[in-house]
Amino acid sequence: MKAADVAGVVHSSGYVYAHLPIVQRAKDLLAAGVIGDVLRFTSHAYVSEVFGKKSGWFFQKELSGGGVVANMGSHLLFILGWFFGALRRVTATTFSHASGLDDSAQALLVFESGLSGLFDASWSMPGSQMLSYGLTVAGRRGTLVVQRERILLHLLESASGFRAGWNEIHAAELPAETAFDVSPHIGGEAFYRQLSTFVEACRSGRQPFCSLAEACNTQRMIDAIYASAASQRPVDVA
Repeated sequence: MKAADVAGVVHSSGYVYAHLPIVQRAKDLLAAGVIGDVLRFTSHAYVSEVFGKKSGWFFQKELSGGGVVANMGSHLLFILGWFFGALRRVTATTFSHASGLDDSAQALLVFESGLSGLFDASWSMPGSQMLSYGLTVAGRRGTLVVQRERILLHLLESASGFRAGWNEIHAAELPAETAFDVSPHIGGEAFYRQLSTFVEACRSGRQPFCSLAEACNTQRMIDAIYASAASQRPVDVA
C-alpha cells in the first residue's frame, strides 16, 4: 500500500460484494442518518460448501492463509469496515469441524466509534446453496436490514421520504449500470461494477472506495479474529 501511494498509482481491491447496488444503497442510507445514530448490528455469511475432508491448496492453511474467515467471510468484513470504520477490539471463536481449517467463526467486533456488533460466518451451513449474507443495523430512529435482494427499513417516524413503519427497497428498483452479468447466480453484476469503478478511478486519478487502504482495514480484522480465536482472549487492534 505504501509503495502504491509513493508511486502515485490508482489501486483497488477485489471485494466484489460491496459493489452490489443493494449494499451501496444501504451505505448511503446509513451515511444519510435515516435510522439515526447507529447502536448495534448483527451480520452473517453462510454457504453450503464444506461438509467433509477437502484437499488442494485452498484447504492448506500455510498456502491459503485460513478458512471461512479469510475466504468468504472477508467480503462481509470488508463491508462492515467500509460502513463502520476501523476496528478497536475483537473477541472471536472459530471451529474446525470438517476441513481442518476454520469452517465457522463467530466474533464480537468493537469499532473505534464505540459501535459493537456480531459477525457470524460458516461455509458448512446446510440449505445455503449460494452465498447467503445479511446485515441488521439498529439505530435510534429505526432498523435497517440488508438481504441479498432487498433492504427492509423500519422507522419509528417518517424520514427522508420513507414512511413510519416498514419500507422495502428491492434490488430490481435500483439503477442498473451493467453491460453484462457474468454470474447472475452470485450477483455477477457486481463484477462488472467493480471493473467499471476501477476504470473510472484510473480516468479521474481518484482512489476508489475499495482502495488498498480499505482492504488493509479488512486484513486487520481477519488477523484479529484469528489471533483472538487462537489465544481465547479479546484482542486489541493496533
